[in-house]
Order: sequence, then C-alpha cells, then structure tokens
Amino acid sequence: MTHGGQVLAQRQVDGKSNEIPAFAPLLDSIDLTGTVITADALHTQHDHASYLHQRGIENQLHHVRGHTFHEDASKIRTRHLPRVMAGLRNLAIGVHRQDGHTNIAAALRTGRDHQRPLTAPGLI
Repeated sequence: MTHGGQVLAQRQVDGKSNEIPAFAPLLDSIDLTGTVITADALHTQHDHASYLHQRGIENQLHHVRGHTFHEDASKIRTRHLPRVMAGLRNLAIGVHRQDGHTNIAAALRTGRDHQRPLTAPGLI
C-alpha cells in the first residue's frame, strides 16, 4: 500500500495454506526500489529476510532500533509500553534522519543539546 492508500499487490492464499509461501511471488511482481516493506510477524522468517536482502532491501529501522537503541534488551514488556517506546525510538530516528544524519549512532554520540529534538523539525 502506498502512502496515498493505493494497494500495490494482492494475492489469494490457498485455504489449506498460509501467507508464507505467497510472500516472494507477491513481491516479485512489484518494483521495490526505495520502498519500506511492512509485514505480519508471521513473515519474520530467515528465507524472507534472505529474499529481501538479495533484492537489496534490509530492515534498516529494526536494525537501528535493535543495535543503536538496544531495543531487544529492553525490559519493558507489559501492556502498551513496548509500542510506546518503539514509537519514541522511531521518532528519534526520524528526527535525526530529517536533520541529515545517515548514521544514527554517530548522531547520538555528538553533543547533547537538550533543545535539538525541537529545533531539528523546526518546532522552536
């Protein structure tokens, strides 16, 4: 689906199967250049990651959240808090990317300006 809400592809899944075998054939029909792919947790399969990597796509956001913000080591696991923290990490990554940084870890190591999160998006 595009940001405008247009469905790019759809595939019927056999009633005796599930979505896993339909993953690659569905994406084979789409130009994935410069795209972000989201999928159900069902698709966190090694074969699916290999398929996307071969097509030049990596889960950059998850990599940054996992390695730079150590999301996988987080002890926050109850109720809605994991989703809130993921959203805050995404916000921080987005602010740094909007500020022109391609290496989020390096951006975090630079000076700690407490007003930077507000100045980067032009809020102050």
